[in-house]
Amino acid sequence: MQADEEFLASLRVGEERSGTVVRTESFGAIIDLGGPVEGVVSVVNLAWRRFRHPSEVVSVGERVKVRVLDIDVSRRRISLSLKDPDGDPLLALAERVGDVVVGTVAKAAPIGVFVALEKDVEGLLPRIGDAVPPPVGSEVQVRIVDVNTEDRRVSLAPADR
Repeated sequence: MQADEEFLASLRVGEERSGTVVRTESFGAIIDLGGPVEGVVSVVNLAWRRFRHPSEVVSVGERVKVRVLDIDVSRRRISLSLKDPDGDPLLALAERVGDVVVGTVAKAAPIGVFVALEKDVEGLLPRIGDAVPPPVGSEVQVRIVDVNTEDRRVSLAPADR
């Protein structure tokens, strides 16, 4: 028990630590910080983007940098965050509506393709008529048409439109 208390006392709220993802659960990811007590990154603190399960954001065995959010010594709990402490990247993108940017096609859907623009930011490039969508993994130039920060949606168009 003393090792637990010493380890918890060595942590500071707001500090950044490196750790290893031990497992993912529906509620978040468990992180080994190198001490006797593991930390938890809840789903709301994993990423700015949407995802179905934490395993879509992190993988078991992956080394990650986390920020300490809270330390509850009596319950032996450490709350962590993987989110960028500089804030929501969608807010910065909202200032770039109308700009042409380069992204990578991340996934295909019946309505179009999702293009990864920046860390944790994807936008939808809708299917246009019978045009063949670009393949997953390809680089594309797109125009940022709209950024809806409330619904967390980015609308894109081909760069030439």
